[in-house]
Amino acid sequence: MNLTLLADILAFVAHVALTLWFGSIICLAFVTAPALFGNLSRVEAGRVMAMIFPGYYRFGAACGAAIVLSAGLRTVVGGPSALQGSVLVVVSAMLALTIYAWKSLLPKLEQARRRVETADPTEVTYDRTYFRQLHGHSMRINIMIMVLGLLGLWVAWLSG
Repeated sequence: MNLTLLADILAFVAHVALTLWFGSIICLAFVTAPALFGNLSRVEAGRVMAMIFPGYYRFGAACGAAIVLSAGLRTVVGGPSALQGSVLVVVSAMLALTIYAWKSLLPKLEQARRRVETADPTEVTYDRTYFRQLHGHSMRINIMIMVLGLLGLWVAWLSG
């Protein structure tokens, strides 16, 4: 196979994976979550989001791995480029944050959410405070992933 064609195919795979990943982030943040929290009780919407998040993070991690692998192979096949390296750095940060949110934050959030659901709603408890702190941290992490995704798309567009 022609190395130029292989490099182009690898670039295409990386671009598609990054576009799909960014699209899933936008869809969850601006379509799915508002629809759930706008039409269900907070508890019901939280339960549905808790069911969605593992797959959401798994999808993001798969896209990130595909991008890192294809970008790495493209660098080997077509030679290194500063812009490709920049995309690789951005996506690696997105991937690291996604895995952190999935494997570290999500289990803690789920455990805290379940404790809050069973607590007396009129009481202010440590569990509620802890959940709010974790949720705020999770939101900041996801916003960082979103901003990095936008940056990655822009740099990928510049690199052609």
